[in-house]
Amino acid sequence: MSSPRLIVDLDALAANWQRLGAAASAAGCAESGAVVKANAYGLGVEPVARALVSLGCRRFFVATLREGEALCEILPSATHCEVHVLSGPTDPTAATTMARAGLMPTLNDPHQLDLWKPHRHRPSAIHIDTGMNRLGFPYESLDPAAFQGFEVALVMSHLACADTPDHPLNAIQRRRCERVAQMFQAVPTSFANSAVACTGDLAAASQGRDVARLGIGLYGGNPLTDQPSPVTAVATLDAPILSTRRATKGETIGYGATHTLTQATTLAVIAAGYADGIPRALGGRGAVSCHGRRLPILGRISMDMLTIDATAAADAMQAGDRVELFGRNVSLDEAAALAHTIPYELLVRVGPRVERHYLP
Repeated sequence: MSSPRLIVDLDALAANWQRLGAAASAAGCAESGAVVKANAYGLGVEPVARALVSLGCRRFFVATLREGEALCEILPSATHCEVHVLSGPTDPTAATTMARAGLMPTLNDPHQLDLWKPHRHRPSAIHIDTGMNRLGFPYESLDPAAFQGFEVALVMSHLACADTPDHPLNAIQRRRCERVAQMFQAVPTSFANSAVACTGDLAAASQGRDVARLGIGLYGGNPLTDQPSPVTAVATLDAPILSTRRATKGETIGYGATHTLTQATTLAVIAAGYADGIPRALGGRGAVSCHGRRLPILGRISMDMLTIDATAAADAMQAGDRVELFGRNVSLDEAAALAHTIPYELLVRVGPRVERHYLP
């Protein structure tokens, strides 16, 4: 196999679902749901959703109408799963399509409320902006009477700094979420995500009826930026070695000749580049793992290839061997940090020509 591949460990996904679900329950949440937008964060929504259904997940969150329709085709009808569309309806046709498909829209502003009015007897979620200033009805002017006549099945908000538990905005949003929960006492809420599930930061606000939205933690990314990861790696990105060669001191590597060798070096060219989702920022900064050794990336990342210093593993390495770009040896979070990005982006950037393989 001469192409990069993304190996998805569904047993690890199951372990993370169980671990985060238990943490959410301990934090006072009544239920956990899975965020599977963006093709399940790039891992493949069909196998991921089917695995989660088998584990008892009955509530899923997607970003768009198209994602919702695709998910409905995947989920077994007998499981009666709820599919939430976070972006809500964008026009009357979208609202009608959501209603006919049995999707639950998230209503984010008065315009979307009007779009859903013809379908108001069908369940919908409402999103309250408690401090993120992205989507949602503004907390400051929130009036529950505006939703009279609507079948509000879930009240949501989103913490801007959930991954940083000590951030002062969390306390402000927590108080506002508590107030929102009091305004809608008969309605389930959804304030918690993977990070909140781990910290229990919204236990008081949830009042025992919160639906935790589990996202990056399910897929092996650390939901907390300042604490050891409580989850197991799910995705491994690897790629084959195309060739190896010896280069002498003073020679340069790759486009722009940005790296000059300070000694004789064994180089290995890897069949993965930015077309496959490898950030160019990893050039000269990142590392791969092969034969138990961490080997640095030299020079710039090309569209289809990158070059590593393979000197430390030269005796064991040959063309066709595979190197790990992230996984159990080079963690997703570490690779993201070296690329000056976040694990979310690293996962969803994995390109379409990268083959997906699923374990078991």
